[in-house]
Amino acid sequence: MENLYCIWLSTIKYLKYENFRKLYDYFGSFKKVYEADKEQLVNCARLSPLELQGLTNKDINQADEILYQCDKTDIGILSCFDQNYPKLLLNIQNPPKVLYIKGNVRELNKLVTINIVGSRLPTTYGNKMGFKFAYELASEGLTVVSGMARGIDSQAHRGALKAGGKTVAILGNGCNVVYPPENAPLMEIIENNGCVISEYPPYDGTNAYKFPHRNRIMSGMSLATLVVEGAKRSGTLITSRLAAEQGRSVYCIPGNIDNPNSFVTNEMIKDGGILVTSPADIMVDLSSSYPELMLEKILKDEQKVAESNKLENVTEEQRQILYFLNKNTPVHIDEICKLSGKPIGTVSQNLMMLEISKLVVSMPGRYYILK
Repeated sequence: MENLYCIWLSTIKYLKYENFRKLYDYFGSFKKVYEADKEQLVNCARLSPLELQGLTNKDINQADEILYQCDKTDIGILSCFDQNYPKLLLNIQNPPKVLYIKGNVRELNKLVTINIVGSRLPTTYGNKMGFKFAYELASEGLTVVSGMARGIDSQAHRGALKAGGKTVAILGNGCNVVYPPENAPLMEIIENNGCVISEYPPYDGTNAYKFPHRNRIMSGMSLATLVVEGAKRSGTLITSRLAAEQGRSVYCIPGNIDNPNSFVTNEMIKDGGILVTSPADIMVDLSSSYPELMLEKILKDEQKVAESNKLENVTEEQRQILYFLNKNTPVHIDEICKLSGKPIGTVSQNLMMLEISKLVVSMPGRYYILK
């Protein structure tokens, strides 16, 4: 039942985020906030007349309908107190009180996220770069966040999905509303390979004023924002400036100065945005800026490099012996001799060198296995 009262509190029109938190902290549950009388409410927070008016209106029908629609269509509800609520988002000014989510909720705080934004009417170059950067960053294990709009947003989601990675779509409408309509198949795939998020209830329609609000979530839940293309008056400019204000890194792909779509990227570079010409530039910068989050990935990369360096020193004869070994089943030295056609002395000597290089492990009974 807490979700019902959480929705009721979150939909009170003029209730500020800080008072939403104070009320919950003071009473200990959303239900107790709902049950509180006027005097109790005034005692716990400095409420404006409009906030107080909303809190003393105990009509719960709207919240009940929203909860019904969420249950009916498998939409999760996360308040800002929920352990699965994106922790990065709590650090911005005026985070959403409640998020509605379709997809994998539990992974949200395990994801290393990057927001990719750009023009709804991109150039061929912009489309190519949006897809390319998303593909390669997702291949490196980053989760791509975008707004599922036409143009660069859609290319970013598609690039991440093509790489077999995860992607998150932040909507400017309810999770049951597909906008633009042609992205219905894309939205369904995103739900199965990440999640779709909105601060608006199910079936809440699209409206122009909602997109700047949506943009603060995109940048707020991401470690950094990559700007691909954007015209002078565009949501891309809003998102990139929000990211900078939130203290997040802003990466920009430079563009032709004669192209109006290059305005945002070139302007942000002048204002301190980081010029990037490859996904590797972003990975290097993130590794230095967020070492605690990137450590696992860095270690995996170092392991790959170390293994590659070991193999560079392996002779052709040793490679032939390695071919007959695997990581799961030990192989007897006699079997290696038989398969390779080499005498036991040669095989034994090469196996010893492979052990020294820590590529092979010897086991009792003269069995060997790849390390």
